[in-house]
Amino acid sequence: MLTHQESDSDIPPYVSKRDFITLNFMTLVSKHFAEEHHIEFYANALCISTKHLSRVIKEMVGKTPHAVICDEITHQAMALLEDDRLPIGQIAEMLHFSDQGAFCKFFKKQKRISPMAYRRQNKTGLE
Repeated sequence: MLTHQESDSDIPPYVSKRDFITLNFMTLVSKHFAEEHHIEFYANALCISTKHLSRVIKEMVGKTPHAVICDEITHQAMALLEDDRLPIGQIAEMLHFSDQGAFCKFFKKQKRISPMAYRRQNKTGLE
């Protein structure tokens, strides 16, 4: 029979429920952040309450699920803004914002700079 060996490492020999939720949440966010901006979608996909999801993610990642989703959207928006050929309105549409104004408001709240100003700043930084 197998014998149990004590190990000096602090790594648990199993994946905890919190680890499982966190890993699956992050995977879902990476796949669906553009079209799904609300925590409810992710909680429903994981078959847990939004409150439980918020508690676990905050504990494991140090951020709220909403902040994780916003970070992912912002990161993608910054990458898309590097292409001058893409109009701001098209980027807003690609990231499933209701309109360009909603996207601009979101981006400015996240980065403290408008998307157009970010694009200009990024362009001058490359030259």
